[in-house]
Amino acid sequence: MRIRFLVTQTMLQTPKTAEIRVYNLSDETVARITGGGVQSHGNGAEGKPIVLNAGYQGNSGAIFSGTVKKAQSGRENPTDTFVDFYCAEEQGHNWAIVNKTFAAGSKQQDHVDEVLRVMKPFGIIKGTIDGLSKTPYPRAVSLYGMARDVMRNIAHSNDASWFIDNGKLHHIPTKSDGDSGSAFTLNANTGLIGRPVETEGGIIVTALINPQYAQNKQLIISQKSINRAPWQQNTDSLNNQTVLGTDDGTYVILAIEWRGDTRGNEYYATMTCRGVSGSDPNSAVHYGING
Repeated sequence: MRIRFLVTQTMLQTPKTAEIRVYNLSDETVARITGGGVQSHGNGAEGKPIVLNAGYQGNSGAIFSGTVKKAQSGRENPTDTFVDFYCAEEQGHNWAIVNKTFAAGSKQQDHVDEVLRVMKPFGIIKGTIDGLSKTPYPRAVSLYGMARDVMRNIAHSNDASWFIDNGKLHHIPTKSDGDSGSAFTLNANTGLIGRPVETEGGIIVTALINPQYAQNKQLIISQKSINRAPWQQNTDSLNNQTVLGTDDGTYVILAIEWRGDTRGNEYYATMTCRGVSGSDPNSAVHYGING
């Protein structure tokens, strides 16, 4: 058996997605999954839960948890068959509805708690909720509609982003320095592949798959290992000194693309990061994560 996959997640309100191809299942298993045999376009798997675990022995875990949108089987060559799963973490995103009126004096935390209540039947629980306004609303507030729209309005008012990742709801300020208790030192000995590259969208870094990586967590990367963009001056605006070749810098993860092949060479997490405050000012670029 062979499995190939691509999982994509950003700090956006867009649902996390996965494309998974599983090779050489038995005809019985294919029929049970898709509602038909090889070359089937059946929808027998639609809506069923699916979890993808990846990593290395002693350090593996879930990198995707969602539902199947479509399963399709076929034949790649004369000897190998496959089943493709197109998946998304969208149940709470697409189906949770808020319908409640709050009396004068409610706060954003009260509204988020209501969102969590209506998302709970879809398996969504509280994740990192930071940056909410503590100012009470002077008048009654009526919320009616999709829970995702409530979260989008709250995040927009706080210059923050919200997203659902592996069953947890997060609300994180755009300028957050991330979860400082989770900093992971990334170098050639801990899984770094090639050299990180500075781009207009942030620092792009590729590493061996590690389920410890997640949005809003921190990476510690040697500044000397980063290929800097040619248009940057690479200076610390506070000290007017070069940052290229100085001590390790701390970065917060904004987006991850997981790509793997159990019978091939690909088994990587490609991450987009930005420097935290005071770490690497040249990487703290504007990144559209409000959704």
